[in-house]
Amino acid sequence: AALHEAGHIAAIYACGAAIDCVTLTPAGVDIRLREEVEDRFAAVILFCGPMGNMLSAFVAWLFLREYGYSSDGLFFCISSFVFAVFNLLPIGGLDGGSILKIFLSRRKCPSEVLRISRMISFAILLPIWIFAMCMLLGGKENISLISVCIYLFFCAVW
Repeated sequence: AALHEAGHIAAIYACGAAIDCVTLTPAGVDIRLREEVEDRFAAVILFCGPMGNMLSAFVAWLFLREYGYSSDGLFFCISSFVFAVFNLLPIGGLDGGSILKIFLSRRKCPSEVLRISRMISFAILLPIWIFAMCMLLGGKENISLISVCIYLFFCAVW
């Protein structure tokens, strides 16, 4: 998570923006800018968080290839990659959902942006939710996936 936020912070400074405050929340980190940035810069800033994870996964993979594989190293590499991909899903509350709203707002009115982004969020969350429930009912207790689905559902609604 720290590498993810470092990607956002690096992009904020690269875009010439300034950070007003950083707040730790139960769901992650909230970074507030001193002033609003153009949509294109906002999309870059949002995209660079997951790219921080991709970069760390790639560096870890190179390190593992060079110095030998370990279960902890593979776990870090795979986790970083999955975290990046997951955050790019166009679901409200994730970086991908915020990027989607930025692109939709260029051609749609705010109420349409909200309606379309909610529909896309639900369409993506539904199969994840079904998978989580099947795992739970199949005896593979995966409360974390169900918890993430519930959190993302409420993020998509508000």
